[in-house]
Amino acid sequence: GVIGLDPKPDALHITPRLPKVLEFAAVRDVSWRGAKLCIRVMSTTVKIDGTAADGSTASLQLDIQLGETAVLNASDIPTHKN
Repeated sequence: GVIGLDPKPDALHITPRLPKVLEFAAVRDVSWRGAKLCIRVMSTTVKIDGTAADGSTASLQLDIQLGETAVLNASDIPTHKN
C-alpha cells in the first residue's frame, strides 16, 4: 500500500509509496510486537509514535532518501510480547 508496511520477524520495514498528489499518509493503531503504533509517512520521512502494553511511550523520526526503506527495530519502540 501507500504506507509500505512490511513486518519482518525482527523489524518493521516501511517503504513509503506516496503518489505525487499526496504530501503524507498515516495509519493509527497498528499492533506490532505488543505495541500500538501511529505511523506517518512522507516521501523522505517516517514518523512513528508508539505505546507499549505497560503504557510507556516513544517517538521516532527516520529520515530516508526517496524510495528507501525505513527499518524500525524491536528495540526502537518499547514493546512487550503478549
